[in-house]
Amino acid sequence: MKWSIENAVGDYVLSHAAETAEFTRPMAGGDAAVKLSYENQGLGYEGSYSRPLRAGHADVKVSMRDGAMGYNVSYAEKVKGLADMQLGLDSDGAYGAVSASRNVMDGLDAEYEARARANFDSESKPQLSHALKLSNKLGYAQLLHGTDQEPKLRMGYEFNVDA
Repeated sequence: MKWSIENAVGDYVLSHAAETAEFTRPMAGGDAAVKLSYENQGLGYEGSYSRPLRAGHADVKVSMRDGAMGYNVSYAEKVKGLADMQLGLDSDGAYGAVSASRNVMDGLDAEYEARARANFDSESKPQLSHALKLSNKLGYAQLLHGTDQEPKLRMGYEFNVDA
């Protein structure tokens, strides 16, 4: 169990404090948590559960703050030899992401990332973005493109500095 009480710097009025109590417990092969908070004269609640599932990790969260209910259910997995992926559903809609990196040849690396989101409201259209980056010890070239966005080519250099 954790409990905290915090005020803004210089504000010593106890009724202005933000209080948080968190209870955690291992349960059914995962970790369960309940968090209660009191801030700005309002109560907030959050419950979560996470656990390994197959070769990945599943998370579930439900919250209530200022009378609004929220939730997020997600699954993330590192697909061996292929890519990292995440799928989820939250209060706004469904989302997903895939990323991968490979050594193309000696001194040339490639990275790819794609993200997608479809919202529940009828006014939003689905969003998709992706990027491909090729890099070597001299610099990189990155192609970026997304919904409602013209393709962009970004070029530059990267280097590591040992301090």
